[in-house]
Amino acid sequence: MNSIIGIAVKDIKTFFRERGTIFWTIAFPVMILLLFTAIFGREILSTQTWE
Repeated sequence: MNSIIGIAVKDIKTFFRERGTIFWTIAFPVMILLLFTAIFGREILSTQTWE
C-alpha cells in the first residue's frame, strides 16, 4: 500500500510542476464553460400561448 501512495504523490507533484497541464486541466474547461454559458445561457421566452 505504501508503494501505491508513493506513486500517487509522485504523480501529483509531477502534475503540478507542469504549468501547461494545469492550464489545460483547470483553466481551459472553465473558460469553455463561461463561453457556452454566455452564448446559450439566455432564456428564450415563448410568444406562443397554448389553449
